[in-house]
Amino acid sequence: MKRLSLLVTVCGILLPILAVRTPVNGQEWVLPVSGDVRHPLMITHKDFAAYPHLEVTVQTSKGKPIVFRGVTLYNLLQFVGAPMGDSTEGKNQTWYVQAEASDGYKVLFALAEIDTSFSKNSILVADGKNGGSLDTNAAPLMIVVPQEQRHGRWIRHLTALRVLRATQ
Repeated sequence: MKRLSLLVTVCGILLPILAVRTPVNGQEWVLPVSGDVRHPLMITHKDFAAYPHLEVTVQTSKGKPIVFRGVTLYNLLQFVGAPMGDSTEGKNQTWYVQAEASDGYKVLFALAEIDTSFSKNSILVADGKNGGSLDTNAAPLMIVVPQEQRHGRWIRHLTALRVLRATQ
């Protein structure tokens, strides 16, 4: 019985750590979408592939077009029950999404930036580039913000999304 208890404890510690790892080159990955949401998810690569994808074209600083393919952040947040639309008005303007990369880099997006009833932004969680997979320096997922002139909030090796509320 003690061995079983130890095994359950070890699995309880290791599985969340392993789940957020994002190996590349065709290996399995999981993207946790959590926080103050109704339905937290652990999105697998198979789940992600089944979501509606779109393509966005951005220009490099040298004018070269790059086509990214992925799922809008708005659609992913709808699946987890993040407050969107009328529910983000007034006092609910303090909600945000924290995106985190494998190297610990983090960026924030206000829900109003993501919500299509407020903004025409198409923030993309990309899994493809120029008709193929993302490069290994970005895979398996990256955040692409086509409307931004600087790419400071573009995250390579995306490992987690958290929906949170700012507090004073």
